[in-house]
Amino acid sequence: MSHDDGFPKRSSAQRTGAVGVTVVTGLVENELKWHFRRNHQEDDFGIDGYVDIVREDGAVIGKSFAVQIKTGPSHIAKDSAQGYLLYGDLKHLNYFLNSPVPVVLVWVDDTKNRAWWVYVQPHAIRMTKTGWSILIPKANQFNSSNRSALIELAGPTTNYLPLVQRLNSIRDMACSSGRVVFVITREEAETGDVSRLQDFFRMFEAAPDVLPNIRNKLVLAVNGWDDDQREVYEIPEVRSWYSKAEKSVLGWSYYLDLESRYSTLMAFMACTCKVEFRGAPKDGRQKIIWIPPLERKSFMERHFDWLNQFTKKHRIPLSVNKEISHAIGRLVVGDSKTGIKQ
Repeated sequence: MSHDDGFPKRSSAQRTGAVGVTVVTGLVENELKWHFRRNHQEDDFGIDGYVDIVREDGAVIGKSFAVQIKTGPSHIAKDSAQGYLLYGDLKHLNYFLNSPVPVVLVWVDDTKNRAWWVYVQPHAIRMTKTGWSILIPKANQFNSSNRSALIELAGPTTNYLPLVQRLNSIRDMACSSGRVVFVITREEAETGDVSRLQDFFRMFEAAPDVLPNIRNKLVLAVNGWDDDQREVYEIPEVRSWYSKAEKSVLGWSYYLDLESRYSTLMAFMACTCKVEFRGAPKDGRQKIIWIPPLERKSFMERHFDWLNQFTKKHRIPLSVNKEISHAIGRLVVGDSKTGIKQ
């Protein structure tokens, strides 16, 4: 008998859905001993909740997977020896596949309080006329028998504490030192590897409040050619590395020591510009090279541009930008004949 007396009504589909969530919550919390975070209805765009993996010692390790829960026989398109074939809505597919955590489709048999699961991935999807389908293998029971498979799906856990401590130590040492020497290995120069260099600068740019403590300190040194009589700008591998490194860091002129006439900025200019050999002074200690004015102008303009981008990105005062710009000008627009030893 139906009554229309103004009260809201709960549909059978709502009741069935709630039963499925309750079953999955129980399996996660009581059997797997993990944690289930249910999505509120207003935040549900196809994901009913998230499962956080918990170690035996109670540690929540930062690994999880998302679940969409389907409950009852009405969702089964086909029951075969291999598994249960379920249909999905097209509107959910890209959402699932773009999720930052794995998405697991769980089907609940509400008559037995049991569930099965499958990882929603492109290789398992079969397109249909109105959406897509996926097979849930009958071997994939959603319980402790598949604990290892679910943990593997969520991905490995990394202990980042040693890395964080090492990075903090390096950053603190660099910030408290009067000069910072970054040594490039011969292997890095020969292979054009600038990854370690980029990681070094990432330590400061990810914590921009420490940037003032590293300004105007950096010197680059190339190792591995100690017995070579050539200057750095004469070694093709080194020239190539400097050329690649120059483009990989916006803030070179902010970091480099610009007070010395033999600043690494001059090594960058000699290695990335066309140079001509013009002899050596009488003491024979340094070679003299000539860099055409247009080459110097191009070099200076690109470093001005990168400095502007860098100071804008990190909200560095205009006064600092001007100081650095003047220092670049003094070094680059000096005598077009210069001795460079790096």
